Amino acid sequence: MLFGCSLLMLVGFPLACSDHFTYFPKSDGDWTYPQDPAAATDEITLLSKDGFPIVCWRLSVPEPRATILYFHGNTGNIARRVGRLNGYRSLNADVFAVDYAGFGKSGGKPSEQGCLSAADAAYEALIASGVAPESILVMGESLGGGVAVYLASTRKIGALCVQSSFTSIPDVARARIPYLPFHYFMRSRMDSLSRMDKIDVPTLFIGGHRDEAIPFSQLEALYAAAPDPKRLLEFPDCGHNDVWTNHQAEYLAAMDQLIDQMGSTGA
Repeated sequence: MLFGCSLLMLVGFPLACSDHFTYFPKSDGDWTYPQDPAAATDEITLLSKDGFPIVCWRLSVPEPRATILYFHGNTGNIARRVGRLNGYRSLNADVFAVDYAGFGKSGGKPSEQGCLSAADAAYEALIASGVAPESILVMGESLGGGVAVYLASTRKIGALCVQSSFTSIPDVARARIPYLPFHYFMRSRMDSLSRMDKIDVPTLFIGGHRDEAIPFSQLEALYAAAPDPKRLLEFPDCGHNDVWTNHQAEYLAAMDQLIDQMGSTGA
């Protein structure tokens, strides 16, 4: 047993420090989607402050109520989330979806700094295009929740939505591997809990009680730390990956109400 733990530490320690357990980017998906004239979607390449190309999709509607700036989880890319993106657009909102460094067609390697730099580049591009800060709803799922909380705590926005996310990345490691101290050495931290007191916009939290990847208690902790106005939309029957698929109507209704709370229209 001692040998097994030592071997696991020997192998696991460098992997934890190298972010191997944190990011699982993919390059496959429906990349032809923006070329469909009926999709009303543009593929945009930005340059992050780290010097990497960041590929984004902008889904448009004629007179948007808001712009949803969307950050996905730690697997896949934006091309794997066409259904979700179109669902958000059905709220009569523009949607701006971002692939972090190393994900999809974006350059660089996955890292916390790469995620946050991509978020900054996307926000700045929206503002430069004439979008009013107060009309931006920042939305993040799982890893993207940490990115969204970062952006909401450092930039002017209209509202925040966090789905199935964490208090911090090391807290997830500690919950999933409590018998080994990997959480002390992880390179990516993304400490959302420490940023919650800097949020000053309406916030919606969404999650499932049966989340097998990130304990639901961590989402509850974020909710408890967030200033008002806030709402927690919880689904006892859901895990980490089926909240959207099982409860899309309730999910979109809650986001619709959040946009109404913003009290402004998109640019």
